[in-house]
Amino acid sequence: MEKTTKSVKLLLKHFIKRPVREFYWRIYGHNIQNPGLPDSPKSFLFICKGNICRSPFAEHLAVRMAEKRNITGTAFYSAGLEVSQSLPSPHEAVLTAKRFGISLHEHKSRSIDNGIVNLYDMIIAMDMTQFNYLRKSFPHSKNKIFLLPLFEKKISPKDAFLFYNILDPYGRSVEEFLACYQRIEGCLDGLLTEVVAQKQMLAS
Repeated sequence: MEKTTKSVKLLLKHFIKRPVREFYWRIYGHNIQNPGLPDSPKSFLFICKGNICRSPFAEHLAVRMAEKRNITGTAFYSAGLEVSQSLPSPHEAVLTAKRFGISLHEHKSRSIDNGIVNLYDMIIAMDMTQFNYLRKSFPHSKNKIFLLPLFEKKISPKDAFLFYNILDPYGRSVEEFLACYQRIEGCLDGLLTEVVAQKQMLAS
């Protein structure tokens, strides 16, 4: 009986919390936008919390996608906001990345710093927490800090929270890693499409 009551409470909490969360992000989201793309960006730095799940996958997948689009002369890298020691990607990340032809076996987490930020044309965050942290921590680089979810063209703005955030799959199932990595793939497709379009426009 106690377990049933607890389950009902958790279910109610979920159904109450989600509409509140969606309402918040619908209002808050009106003020969220990426800066304009820098002219012919050549270097891209992907950021997430620990640099073991989302950002390293984005880094390696971006390399492959750029090659397929014949985008040359570009550099992709990744780092984390909370990296106290160098750690490998978890098993679920490595396993899921394989489905995309990406190997994370040898990846070790890296920490962001001013030196790294200054090296890259675009600094790209996975969610709003990171986006806001980067803008506050590196105010001199505000114009090159971007939110990756805003590059995706397929997701509906009706899904307000997901529209601005790529969920961290750390500690979750392979299925949730897959959903996360598919989302990153869609966002990278949008990003690289914009980069190519801008290059063509500048060349015309």
